Amino acid sequence: MGHKNTEMTLMIKARLLPLVILTLFCLTANAYGQSEETGLISLSERLQNPLSDLLSVSIEDTAYFRYGPGRNETMDTLDFSASLPFHAGAGMDIIVKPDIPLVYVPWPEKQAGFGDMKITALLAGSLHEGISWGIGPVIGIPTATGDLLGTGRWTAGPSAALVYTGRNVVAGVSTYGLFSFAGPVSRGEVDRLYIRPFIYVNLEKGWYMYIDPEFQCDYNLPGSQQWTVPLGGGIGRTFTAGKQVLSAYVSCYAKFEHPQDASDLYMKAGLNLPLGK
Repeated sequence: MGHKNTEMTLMIKARLLPLVILTLFCLTANAYGQSEETGLISLSERLQNPLSDLLSVSIEDTAYFRYGPGRNETMDTLDFSASLPFHAGAGMDIIVKPDIPLVYVPWPEKQAGFGDMKITALLAGSLHEGISWGIGPVIGIPTATGDLLGTGRWTAGPSAALVYTGRNVVAGVSTYGLFSFAGPVSRGEVDRLYIRPFIYVNLEKGWYMYIDPEFQCDYNLPGSQQWTVPLGGGIGRTFTAGKQVLSAYVSCYAKFEHPQDASDLYMKAGLNLPLGK
């Protein structure tokens, strides 16, 4: 009974998040004046930059539709993450990014619980005005509470990012790899590459449009199934709710290449909360 209750709680939370975000969009349509717009755009750009020295936390729900051999299941991941900057001197920062997912998998059997935790640490600096870089390690910790919810292996690899910030535009690419080095060998090897190009265009009154598809390559799958290639985009808004600034967004992506039985359509909805200045 407890297992079923956990599944139901996860599904309810995941389905409510997009509705909450859309409601906030509507309620805050005129929540601030023109005089605050420049500040909100600047804050949006800092939240959109993965190398920013802004302390922030976020929650993001991803619903993976058309999952499984019958294309009739929906998998869901609810991610809790943070960006924790530390000044390292000489104009550089160390940015630590922990990520803890809650996962619901409907096939080949229903499981729900914690997935594998991921921690990234980037040494970040500037190449030129408007251009920043970051490089460092990423480690995956086998915290999954079910066999289908994680790899069961300790993983690690390199991570890097290059970002350009211009007039109302934030663009760049971030990438990392995860490779298994410890844990039960019976769970198989982990050998994966992730690449996320992104472009954010900031508009009036806190609105922004963006694309940020995450390309994946699983080298342990057959050659024709290794790559996941999505295409799509989204819209978001940075606004004030009382004294708290929030950035809410929704997006949708179709996968033109993906492993067999994997979802070929997914939707994201999330909230970013800046906690610093």
